[in-house]
Amino acid sequence: MKILVCFKVVPDLDAMRQEDWVAEDLAVDVSFLPREWNSFDESALETALRLADASGGHQLSAVSIGGSLLNPFFKTLAALKFDEVFRIELDGDLRFSPGRIAALLAAFIRREQFDVVLCGRQSGVGDNAQTPLILTEMLGLPCITQAAEVHPAPENSLRVISRVEGGLLEQRIRPPCILTIGDTQSTYLRIPTLKDRMQYGKRPVTVIDARELEQDSDADSDAGYHAGLSSPRAQPRLVKLEPVDNRRAGVVIDTGTPQEKARLLYERYLQERLS
Repeated sequence: MKILVCFKVVPDLDAMRQEDWVAEDLAVDVSFLPREWNSFDESALETALRLADASGGHQLSAVSIGGSLLNPFFKTLAALKFDEVFRIELDGDLRFSPGRIAALLAAFIRREQFDVVLCGRQSGVGDNAQTPLILTEMLGLPCITQAAEVHPAPENSLRVISRVEGGLLEQRIRPPCILTIGDTQSTYLRIPTLKDRMQYGKRPVTVIDARELEQDSDADSDAGYHAGLSSPRAQPRLVKLEPVDNRRAGVVIDTGTPQEKARLLYERYLQERLS
């Protein structure tokens, strides 16, 4: 079974000082921040490794979109014995482009023919969590969202436990399929040993030009953009930033005993509403 994990590397926003949160040219500069695994994608990578440990015989691959800053993370995955690691070469800003990201991944997945695709359910603070769902529509594959556990099952299938409202749901699914990983017990990616880093960490990264995949995506537009999905070249444009005031109006009663405060609260603010 060929298993692919789509992951993203994000800036560590916890490392920003309060005074650094300044928008210039309609964007906050995060280029100086250290990078880290996106938390849900990290869980997806560990889930794939545990699945391989439990059954064996799986070919593990990982893919991400970006520039050479991703290479140290690929070295870690190579040291963890991922069979192949792919980097889609693209240095543009994709923060508001879930459709374009999904189109690139869909073209790559069609080219390589993977059986199971794992994605974190969302990435980054304020992310809209659209990319995995758009990818599912483009590929026309069954998808289980909010997966918490993935286990091998008979007849080349998978047993997936996902979080639903009110509890957990256990399902059995046969590949090809897409699983979006939510809150799991395997939150953190394991750390490779120094021996494995020396032996496997220097495996080459396969670099793919994003323009090639976009050409493939355009050629397959009928399959890729059904259900009203827009072309990856039609990008949204940020034109204005406005702060959102989430404060709620209120009145502070700061005089009197607790009994007097309760009486004032009832007489002045609640009695009319309750009558």
